[in-house]
Amino acid sequence: MTQDSVTSFGKKFVLWGAALSLIGICFSSYLRLFMDMESLYHDQFTEQDHWHFAGLFVFFLMLLVVQIQKPERFLKLTDKTWVLGIGYGLFLAVCHFWVYKNRPYIIDEYCFDFQSQIFARGEMMGNWPWDIRFLLLPEVYHNHFFVMFESGDIFCRYWPGNALLRAPWTLLGVPWLWNTGLAVGCLYLVKNICRQLFGETTQTAAWAVLFLLASSNFSVNAISMYPNTFYIFSSLVFVALLLRPTALKVFCAGVIGSIAIVQHQPMPHALFAIPWFVWLLVQPKGLRNVFLLVLGYLPVVLVVGFGWALWMLDIGAPDHQGNPANDLISLLFNYRSELDWSMRPMARFMALFKLWAWAAPGLLLLAAYGFWKAPKMSPLKFLGYSCALTYAGYFFIHTDSGHGWGYRYFEGCWSALVLLGAAAIHFVQKNHGATLGAWIQDKAMFAVLTGVAIFVPARMLQVEQSIAKELADLPVFEDNGEIEIVFVDHVHHSQFRKHDLVQNAPFLDSPKIIIFGRDKNWNDETAERAFPNFENREKDLRRFYLPKELEEKPYDLSFDEFSIFQKVRY
Repeated sequence: MTQDSVTSFGKKFVLWGAALSLIGICFSSYLRLFMDMESLYHDQFTEQDHWHFAGLFVFFLMLLVVQIQKPERFLKLTDKTWVLGIGYGLFLAVCHFWVYKNRPYIIDEYCFDFQSQIFARGEMMGNWPWDIRFLLLPEVYHNHFFVMFESGDIFCRYWPGNALLRAPWTLLGVPWLWNTGLAVGCLYLVKNICRQLFGETTQTAAWAVLFLLASSNFSVNAISMYPNTFYIFSSLVFVALLLRPTALKVFCAGVIGSIAIVQHQPMPHALFAIPWFVWLLVQPKGLRNVFLLVLGYLPVVLVVGFGWALWMLDIGAPDHQGNPANDLISLLFNYRSELDWSMRPMARFMALFKLWAWAAPGLLLLAAYGFWKAPKMSPLKFLGYSCALTYAGYFFIHTDSGHGWGYRYFEGCWSALVLLGAAAIHFVQKNHGATLGAWIQDKAMFAVLTGVAIFVPARMLQVEQSIAKELADLPVFEDNGEIEIVFVDHVHHSQFRKHDLVQNAPFLDSPKIIIFGRDKNWNDETAERAFPNFENREKDLRRFYLPKELEEKPYDLSFDEFSIFQKVRY
């Protein structure tokens, strides 16, 4: 290929990248100035992603002049995956404690952690005092996220797969290690898939690993308590097993798929997996393999998935709006409508730019090129179909996805972007000569180094600042064993992130209890009515403690005070 052809290809790549980044800047600026959707989804896009579009725009301009000498030396870093995995695992562990503060941040994460604590004790439900339920958990989260009965029994209504898998780690006191281990496992899996697709001798596997490490979405979700990392991990296992389908591999793919189906809701894996049923059907012994795949799904889906739903119906759980549920359909699907049909195209258009801002720099362009150049009916094409179906499928969902590090509804398809991006480099090197192959390798390595050195740390810093800012509203408890309550004030409807600071143990056995508050007068009146024997801390008017001498006379306590005392001490 001539130098003119390389220049033409390079200019097109830079022009597309710069244009998409500039559109992202303009779009986020417009939403920031002229439209307030009163949504975390909107706020994160306009307050955080906005600045990354500017960074990406500068990055694509720099592609015109920056050259990386001998990029293959960086590719060799992936040769010993175990060394890279240990280093990456340590990085994630440090970030979990420094950035994420070793605590569920948003309500969804609290749900998974809450239910895993229950399962870790061998129970199905926790138990809280019924009369103060709206103080222990904001009313808006009852029924929609949690179900509580007059007996005080409480549980998270998400399908229980993620909480079950997390429970052993919760029992050991290291729940964060679950996502960290899965993230390290993903490094091995992308290498395995690339070697199955492209052979042992190509550098494609190294590129896939580096694109994972350079993607902010992958690292930030790995330090969180979201199930996204499992969706990526399970998608990779699912594809790795199906690429060379034997009866056992196909059945095992169904098993891993069934575990993904019941993680918290079925759509993330179902949308990813549907194209692969078609791919498997056109392979030799297609009907047999599809039958084995379905067979692999059945045990876990029936026992854990529908078993959970039938259990909820049997115990009388209401629907998401708190109404009596007479059948499984109303129990599982009667959501509150939170996003009007007219706004869904806007939210999904925004999602495309969230993907752009949270992936390794330029990865979406490379993935699109890899999909375009992939042979017809190849596994790479079906990775692209999984992405398209997942993106399209959520147009029918009633929410914008709320909070999430990146576009949360893309879930396991991030694995497909990484594999398609690596495939793009392979196709350029194979089909367009050494000159363009060297150019794309040089620029892709600059993207990886920029992602690892700038974009991922910048995202970590943004997340740390967001979490630290909101945790500043939560007093630091002294480790003194006293029974103490603290009110988290909530004085305006748009400050709904403060709802998520109200997190309590499922059996209320911690002496430090967080109460949903409003303002000083409301807090004082609530404390006087429900907790009259609790005394105010002098240094913080939101904090109240139960004097030790009153613990020796528990029957002198009010009903609500005694219910807390009994939970904490017994």
